[in-house]
Amino acid sequence: MKAVKLILAGGLICFYSINTNAQTQASPITNAPKEITLPADTSMKEFVSMQAGQMIFVSDKKTSKMSKDMAMSDGTVVKTDGTVITKDGKKIELHEGDRVYMNGKIEIQVKPNVG
Repeated sequence: MKAVKLILAGGLICFYSINTNAQTQASPITNAPKEITLPADTSMKEFVSMQAGQMIFVSDKKTSKMSKDMAMSDGTVVKTDGTVITKDGKKIELHEGDRVYMNGKIEIQVKPNVG
């Protein structure tokens, strides 16, 4: 009977440690964003976007991680950390799903109010 209690206690400790470890590990960030819907306007098919906390460049549905700051055609600059400096010097921080098109147009995703 004592051996059964020891085995059960050991199994419980193993289960607890595995469960705790699984909850504390950070989930990896992948470079591939979720499904991307492109606008019908063909001039708007290239853009940069914040996806999973990373800035990505999208060109004709192909994505790649932004490796350096990018200047848009109107003078707007998009930095790899998600900061945008508009042509008139205004500073904007991009959030999940926000986009900046190559012509400098900024598209902010509106979050619905909950509650």
